Amino acid sequence: MIFRDFLRRTGFRRQLTVIVSAAILALALFSSVINAWEASTRMGEHFVEQGQRIAENLARQSTLALLYHSAENAQEVVATTLTFPDVSNVQITDTKQQVLLSRSQPGAAPVAAPSVSTPLASAMLAGETGNAWRFIAPVMCMCGWPRTRSSG
Repeated sequence: MIFRDFLRRTGFRRQLTVIVSAAILALALFSSVINAWEASTRMGEHFVEQGQRIAENLARQSTLALLYHSAENAQEVVATTLTFPDVSNVQITDTKQQVLLSRSQPGAAPVAAPSVSTPLASAMLAGETGNAWRFIAPVMCMCGWPRTRSSG
């Protein structure tokens, strides 16, 4: 009813201007929503890849500590890993799920290691909560078989 009154009171040129303007605004809004969604998806993929790289690096540098079951050999590696932005917890466990070393940023809640039933071939996203992602990576012995793992 109100729309019909508007159409009767205004000329064709004004109607065309209103319709074109509304269409442009709708297209701009739709485009903005799609761009925001796409950027969010790309950022999520980037953060997952970055987390996997950090976990792989920690795993590579934890080999000696796990071979000798010596937490002292991993202290520096863990301290360096915790300096990365957004890394709040680092934990190194052996194949029996025994924690060799666990460190957290000040104020960060400690996180339990995820249980892994099958040997891993590479770093992966092991879990996700509302405020954290958990990555795990296998530590390879010199023979190339996954013997132990590290999570961060």
